[in-house]
Amino acid sequence: MSELVYIAIDAGGTYFKSALVTPEGEIKGPISSIPSDSSGSAETILGAYRETIHIQAAALCENGYKFGGVCIDTPGPFDLKNGISLMEHKFAAIKGIDLKTHIRSCLEAEGLDSGLPISFTHDSTAFLLGEAAPLERAGYRRIAGVMLGTGLGFAMAIDGRPLLSPTGGPAVSIWARPFKGKIAEDFISGRGVQALYGDSTKSALDIERLAKAGDEKAAEAYAEMGSLLGELLAPILTEYKIEAFIAGGQISRGFSLFGETLKAALAGVPTLKYIGAAENVDTCHLVGAALAAARGV
Repeated sequence: MSELVYIAIDAGGTYFKSALVTPEGEIKGPISSIPSDSSGSAETILGAYRETIHIQAAALCENGYKFGGVCIDTPGPFDLKNGISLMEHKFAAIKGIDLKTHIRSCLEAEGLDSGLPISFTHDSTAFLLGEAAPLERAGYRRIAGVMLGTGLGFAMAIDGRPLLSPTGGPAVSIWARPFKGKIAEDFISGRGVQALYGDSTKSALDIERLAKAGDEKAAEAYAEMGSLLGELLAPILTEYKIEAFIAGGQISRGFSLFGETLKAALAGVPTLKYIGAAENVDTCHLVGAALAAARGV
């Protein structure tokens, strides 16, 4: 009997990543990555979906897997139930377009069953589900995670079920929370690291490299970001009795630079027993999208 897989897509603003993923979250075969342009035309963006599905349809047929549907990790705001982007800060050209209908037409063009489920998951939720499995196996029931990158994402799950808002996104959003006279994302994100360092010409990755090479000012910027992140999240993690916390996103690669100050700022959360960095930054969104589809969330 052939193994069931989803076509999983991580629809990022720079690249669309994709893979065949089982309902248990196992990636089958290589991960494909094609350029995407979040500021491009509708045809450019829709074409990225089309090409991604073409690549994975070929892999699906070549390996004889059973097709279970398409699951997509996407930024927000997004009408997740109906598959309609509501974004204006990126992917503006496809705002209001019915992506489910477009994807079904792509599947039909590849000779695949277009009647199978097509699901969309908020990228913060997919990240958390993709990273939480080892912690769930270790006995943690209440898990939270933050995505640190160009933006600031946050999600929580209890017993493997994400806490969601009525629109299907994370139940608690933190990026726009008032924080020290601005919003949280102004301090805790890529541009937050730049602001704390005091040089917008250097990227967060540049500053990370400087810090690891001994630049004291750069190290202080990351350490301060960790402290601010903990200050922001401590009351939320306390309220929801979170037991394990994961830092993810591209900036989490610099966890050694801010982990200690983060832990110090979260020391007062009574239920929190584990704080760590994401272990699968490049694949967790694909895995999480598949797990969300399999769990019906």
